[in-house]
Amino acid sequence: MVLLLRLLALPIALVLLLAGAAMLVPAERLARHAAGAVEAATGLAVAWTGPVRLAAWPPGLELRDVRAEGPGAAADVARVGLAIDPAALLRGELRLARVHLAGARAVVRDGGGLAALQAAARLDRLEVAGATLEVDGAHGTARFRAVELDLRRDGRGTRFEASALTREGAVVAGGRTDDLAALLGGALQPVTLSLRAGGTALTLDGRAGVAPLAFDGTLDLFTDDRLAGLGLPRTAPPEGFGRRRAALVAAATLAPDGALHLRGLDLALDGNRFTGEADLRLEGARPRLVARLEAPSLDLDAFSRRGGGGRSLLVSERGWARRPFQASVLEAADLDVALRTGPVSLGAATVDAARLRLSAEGGTALLRAEELRLYGGTAAGTLRLAPAARGVAVELAADLRGVAAGPMLADWAGVTAFDAPLDARAALAGGGADAAALVADLAGTLEARFATGALHGADLPEMAVTGRAVAGGATPVHGADTRWRVDGGTMSGDVGLRGPRRSFRGGGTVDLAARRVDLRLVPEGGGAAIAVAGPWRAPRVAPEAPPPAAVPQPVPAPDPAGVASDAPVVPAAARDVELMRAD
Repeated sequence: MVLLLRLLALPIALVLLLAGAAMLVPAERLARHAAGAVEAATGLAVAWTGPVRLAAWPPGLELRDVRAEGPGAAADVARVGLAIDPAALLRGELRLARVHLAGARAVVRDGGGLAALQAAARLDRLEVAGATLEVDGAHGTARFRAVELDLRRDGRGTRFEASALTREGAVVAGGRTDDLAALLGGALQPVTLSLRAGGTALTLDGRAGVAPLAFDGTLDLFTDDRLAGLGLPRTAPPEGFGRRRAALVAAATLAPDGALHLRGLDLALDGNRFTGEADLRLEGARPRLVARLEAPSLDLDAFSRRGGGGRSLLVSERGWARRPFQASVLEAADLDVALRTGPVSLGAATVDAARLRLSAEGGTALLRAEELRLYGGTAAGTLRLAPAARGVAVELAADLRGVAAGPMLADWAGVTAFDAPLDARAALAGGGADAAALVADLAGTLEARFATGALHGADLPEMAVTGRAVAGGATPVHGADTRWRVDGGTMSGDVGLRGPRRSFRGGGTVDLAARRVDLRLVPEGGGAAIAVAGPWRAPRVAPEAPPPAAVPQPVPAPDPAGVASDAPVVPAAARDVELMRAD
């Protein structure tokens, strides 16, 4: 028992000795030694104007009204608490083991303060309470209030917990690494980091480096506030592309040259989900994104009139939309994005499957529809967009094969008149500040060929024979050909209809800007010509005049005997027409 008491007395005596030795050192002298140690480790010159107080155990001191300043960093601290490592004192060294900062106001510019962070990484513990921090960088200034930090180092590595307030709300972060000092010195270290800001949550788990910034591991990101909690500019993506929420999980590699590589990417944007891989590079005049993506389906209803409350970028309830095109979007980034998707919904319109490729370079974008399966047929083509003095310049080349024209025209244009398989080819170009101006400027050619089907809403052969407009009915068609030249938003061309009863040839104009048609169809073999005029959704279809055989003839004069006949005189030609109708 006596031996045990002696063994316990030895460390107690050492503790008392160290405490007494610390108390014997003048406070100002000890503070100068501590300030010198800080300056040697961080490059920050330390000065104070307030009182200095010694602490007995653990040995240390407290300074008031401290100013620390160096290249790229400066701080004013109301109170600094310094705890000295007792074991180092036994070796004749002055080592700070723990630092507590209260009421600090710090400013960091141009990436400064790294040496201070490296020095803090060698502490056993760093505590910050009630601080404000301002960080000036190439992309602006970030300001943090009510900053709280607790950084601890032990044999298992370094852990930290931090929180702050920004203009957007609260930010909470935490993480760990094996060796924080080595990480800040440029070595790759295992890192786990979690961040929560507003409706955004980010988790990184892998290996990271700081100088230069690099990462290799798993990235997990979720946001329901469009990353606004991180202080990024507020955006308003359309529904289906992150307007309500977005989630990303991927194996991520941030290379030392700043390129971000995502593999095994799983991206959810509202109800749309994409998988694949992507590479993002930020150097150069604009960011460059290369991606290969797949989607089981795609909801683009937000781009339709139904999803847009009766409006879209192209059309509105009163005609073509006059919402200005945002040509600056084309210059935001260079792109090479390939997408393969299953069914695509675009309001009432649908596409069964699509293989698309979007490229953008120097502000000019090219969308290639490598394959579209829609309405029982296929389509392919290109759409080129480029900024222009008058808004956006557009070039379209499209080729449709075997498409069911009836459902497609009903869904895409609200036209229900024609139902037959369709082959078509278009080459159009134009420009304008909005959809209305673009359509009014279109020029090019359009060809269409319809197979066997029907023209609904009118019986053209009946009208040609009788010369009377007949509501309803249908016209069987064994084929139709149309060829148009487009100039200034107006289509001018020829139309040919082949049918089992009558065939028609004719032509006219289609005013794309006003969405009106003005056509004249002449029956082969004689009869009344048919005029089709009015809004293209519901044009008026009527014969221009009765056929010659059906024109009423004058009643002959009374016969010489003066006896008038009660029976009308019907010319032979009219009787022949009536017999043909009976047949």
